[in-house]
Amino acid sequence: MRIIELVGKRCLMLVEGSRYSRSKSVEEYRVLEASPTGNWVRLMNAFGNKFWKPVAEVSLVEVLQELVPTKREEAYDV
Repeated sequence: MRIIELVGKRCLMLVEGSRYSRSKSVEEYRVLEASPTGNWVRLMNAFGNKFWKPVAEVSLVEVLQELVPTKREEAYDV
């Protein structure tokens, strides 16, 4: 899947750490935008921090479904 198709979606991604760390971890991110060249992607993590990463340092694990709030009554209908 191309990065431009992920804009606005919640995803589990494997993202390389900072340049001082060689570690990788799978975390949830929201893809905010992609650069016109498609070489960079702007992500937002679960804490609301926004940052740009090279696409080469980001690997898609899974696209998550959107969370839709329900009315309290609907939550208890069985």
